[in-house]
Amino acid sequence: MKKITSLNITVLLLLLLAFTTQAQNKKLIFNNGQETDIQGNATININTGDITVQPVNNKLIVDEPASQKAIIGFYPSQYAIDQGDQIDVNWAVSFTDNTNCSASVTQGTALWSGNKNAGPGSYVQPNVTVTQLPATLRLTCNNYNGGSSYQDFQLVQAETGGGTPTNPVINTFQLTNYPGVNPTIPNSGNYTIEWSVSNLTDTQSGCTASNTALNPGGWAGTRGSSGSESIFIDGAPVLRLTCSNPGGSNVQKAITITNSGGGGNPSCNNAWLPPALTAVNFNYTDTYVGGLPQPPAVPNQNGFGNPFNDISNTSKSMINYIDPESQYITISGMTVPSSPVDRKFTFNTSPGYGKTNLSTVSISECQGDFNPSTARCIMPLSTTGSLNLSNRTEVANSGWGAQDNFCHLEPGATYYINFVFAPTYDGVIKNNVVEGEECLEAVSKKCSIFWGEKGWAPGGL
Repeated sequence: MKKITSLNITVLLLLLLAFTTQAQNKKLIFNNGQETDIQGNATININTGDITVQPVNNKLIVDEPASQKAIIGFYPSQYAIDQGDQIDVNWAVSFTDNTNCSASVTQGTALWSGNKNAGPGSYVQPNVTVTQLPATLRLTCNNYNGGSSYQDFQLVQAETGGGTPTNPVINTFQLTNYPGVNPTIPNSGNYTIEWSVSNLTDTQSGCTASNTALNPGGWAGTRGSSGSESIFIDGAPVLRLTCSNPGGSNVQKAITITNSGGGGNPSCNNAWLPPALTAVNFNYTDTYVGGLPQPPAVPNQNGFGNPFNDISNTSKSMINYIDPESQYITISGMTVPSSPVDRKFTFNTSPGYGKTNLSTVSISECQGDFNPSTARCIMPLSTTGSLNLSNRTEVANSGWGAQDNFCHLEPGATYYINFVFAPTYDGVIKNNVVEGEECLEAVSKKCSIFWGEKGWAPGGL
């Protein structure tokens, strides 16, 4: 009976083993959740209890000591790079709890963040951009036996064969049509500056523009490796472009301007006056000239030429009717404070007859000047539009300075505000009148301007 029983047990074990080896996707599974694929038959030594299997790939079973850290290796494809370069990040993990590995940067700046593969194995994330050096990248993983551990590596600036970081080269830095390091311009106004730089690590903001003028005219702040832009040159400043790479030396070029028109004021000999039109003069400090009465602004805060009490206060004034076929309006005495100030002019349909339709406004140190080279600003204007004015450089260099209805004024300067009742006026006349002049509901062919003024807050600046 014992022999029959032993034989029966042996047959049952062989049948069970035969059934198991016929199953698909055969695996060897450990009680800690790890597993590996096997091939062929598994055999059991019924005397010792040993099980023999053939893994699909070469495998080595390693004990898990309590002190074993989850991360086996963590390293980049290269350690010495240039700012802006891309690297491959490699890591290998084992003895993790399979739940979490996270990426972070503890020094500098790089696109290395978020959850990463945590299962046992080796991995690579290609094309990781490093934008600021030196940079330290970190990988943190949960250990199988509890707690977490991390590994770091540091990236540094690459050096040339001589051991000195590569410096940029400023190939071009000049005014268009006025080349050289000491160009002579005819007067203050808008000019185009162009530049190109090679060997620059940070091609987006590796250079700095600066200007010795009180009003930098837009030539200030960071610049990329090349470009061309219109800037306002006032007086005879020195324009500079300074570029550098991390660990290197500053490289600079300068343009020293000679202004044949003299200092800050442009020559009014070059002003474009509206042809065949006579100026009707008003003073900026005149609170009301015709029209319906409106409450005046309250003193204590400086506006342009007038004191204002609060940023929301508005004073309204209507200029008397003029004949746009024979007259244009010029308002004198708009003095810009030296202290920071932001103002807005709003233009509305007048409460009476002679409503304006479209007009062109210029702000210039010269009366009646509509020459883009000498006027501070020239722009078309509708009766429902507004004109934003500021004497602050940070506003001029912001998104507000890029708007069509923005004018950057010189602190301490005094300007004329000139109006012509014509859309996008360019100095052209037709049939002895300014081309395109018009107004709505004219009274004896006359138009008027009804306008207000108040402070404004430019986007958190």
